[in-house]
Amino acid sequence: MTSKMFIEMPPSFPTDRFLEFGLLSSKFFPKFLSIEYETDPLQKRQHSDGAWRAVAYRYRACSESNDEFKVLGSGASELSREWGSDEEHNYKLERCVYQFFVSGLSVFESLAYSLYFFGSVQRPAYFPHVNDPKKVTIEGTSKEFGAAFPHASLTTGLVALLQDVDYKQISTMRNILAHRVAGGRSIHVDVRHSDPTFAPTREEAWSAQGSNDRLIFDDQLLQRPLSGITKLLTTLLQAAIDLVRCLPCGTLEGTSSSV
Repeated sequence: MTSKMFIEMPPSFPTDRFLEFGLLSSKFFPKFLSIEYETDPLQKRQHSDGAWRAVAYRYRACSESNDEFKVLGSGASELSREWGSDEEHNYKLERCVYQFFVSGLSVFESLAYSLYFFGSVQRPAYFPHVNDPKKVTIEGTSKEFGAAFPHASLTTGLVALLQDVDYKQISTMRNILAHRVAGGRSIHVDVRHSDPTFAPTREEAWSAQGSNDRLIFDDQLLQRPLSGITKLLTTLLQAAIDLVRCLPCGTLEGTSSSV
């Protein structure tokens, strides 16, 4: 794994932690072009490395979708801004939202996939799906780490991820958008003609059938979940680094609360 970023990343990406985990974890796999690397039928290193790189690719896709969404909002026509009736503009907005949430969930799916193959190098008996990678999931990785590394902060982090509000929103929106077009922008105007003293209010949201979430429609619509992705990813990468650092000292089977 490289000691510097292989593609340009947005400033919000936890580059230092990402690279540190990549370098530390790579030492536990066979070296490139070695006999062990070339003859491994399960291709553990290739699977782990490819998923590790995918974390960066998917995060950058999220950031670019967020940037494009903001540009589209600032460049919208008056008709679109007021009533959202420009279908071409709506398509472009929906594409950004779709790409964002699909890529956002993939950030964590890719990290879990990479971690699964790393875990299989350390505790192969606990990671049975290396023979059938299609079965590797975030939920399965969390479960397997719970059995293999019960005291690791990474295990705690993976369990907490599945219950996190930001993660649940990303997962729900991705599953909706992967199968149907989002409900799109909704506008609610409250005038109350019967009350001349009432100041009219206007509320805009981005809704999707099947979700109870109503995303506030403004230029921060994707920025807010991106901040959540950044926070969760940073926490998990630090926990992964802590785990890898502990491996040589043989403390994982002990009772240390930090692992």
